[in-house]
Amino acid sequence: MFVFSGIFQGEVGLRDDSELAAVLAHEMAHVSARHASEKGGKLAIAKLADKGLRKEKGFDASFTTNQEAEADKYSTLYLALAGYDPSVGVRVWNRMHQAMGSYTGDMMFDHPLNDDRAKNMVKYASAVQQYLVPGEINPEHEKLLTNNALYSYSKPSTAKAGEGGGFAALLETVANSYVEATEAKTEQLKRQTKQLEQQRLAAQRLQFLRLQVANASGGGRGLFGVAVNTSGKQISHAIVALEYLNGQMVLMRDEIPWSPMQPYEQKEFGIPLKQIRYSSVSIRPVYVQLIGE
Repeated sequence: MFVFSGIFQGEVGLRDDSELAAVLAHEMAHVSARHASEKGGKLAIAKLADKGLRKEKGFDASFTTNQEAEADKYSTLYLALAGYDPSVGVRVWNRMHQAMGSYTGDMMFDHPLNDDRAKNMVKYASAVQQYLVPGEINPEHEKLLTNNALYSYSKPSTAKAGEGGGFAALLETVANSYVEATEAKTEQLKRQTKQLEQQRLAAQRLQFLRLQVANASGGGRGLFGVAVNTSGKQISHAIVALEYLNGQMVLMRDEIPWSPMQPYEQKEFGIPLKQIRYSSVSIRPVYVQLIGE
């Protein structure tokens, strides 16, 4: 395992050894859970069992999202057993949320949302706090790695092939794949529901008025209008979707970060348009985060 120095830089960079330990614990959890090696096989089994998953947008990403959430959970245990505060990851993901928001975005995004990660890690850290010996490795760490408040490890069957062992292993793999596929579909539905809720709130908080397409001063065409913060609170992060249409068909979609706005602020804007053939353009907010959220 290696670490790039950039992980310590910028607004969301790591700030001390404990935060670095949280990141390393997360990556070690991926290895311990064999996520990389098992993902392909379990996805294939799930898609063989349910043909609808082969073309279902976002299923693969949701499968990976669950693996990321599992690594977050295990990382809190590793931190506690190594003598670090297991809640340090909460601090990291809260900082990410404040700096970058938690936009559901493209349904192919394959990591949990920043605010969801922070909330879940509060729960996990609380469960493993009992194993923390500050600044020291827990002397019972080997035992606790197999049986703890987060999970209990059971050894696989020792039966050999020809004695039922191979068949038992196959059944276990299929059963595990089914469970994880079900969890991935649940995660996919949760992400879709949250995306719709984010769009509903965004439409209430940010509106675009007096829209028109006209010649831009630098050449080409642009979309001009007035953006209005209707929320009554300061907008800290926002993303808007600019769509190029041919009738009702979306030809192209750009997602554009929007600058912060004061309560009830009205701001004129102009956006250069791409030089493609289209009949009309539309603009709408898809994510608006208010200060303090």
